[in-house]
Amino acid sequence: MRGALEPLAGVGDIDVLPGRKEFWVAFDPEQVDLATLLSSLEAAGEPAKPAQ
Repeated sequence: MRGALEPLAGVGDIDVLPGRKEFWVAFDPEQVDLATLLSSLEAAGEPAKPAQ
């Protein structure tokens, strides 16, 4: 998951919550959008969805 997101411009901190299958990503929406983050995760075999 980190490997899919860290190379993207605008991605900052990535906090993984072990045991909960959750993580938080800080990103600059002027450099990268949510759709790009999600598609990068999907392409890496790590499908994800935004928290409700």
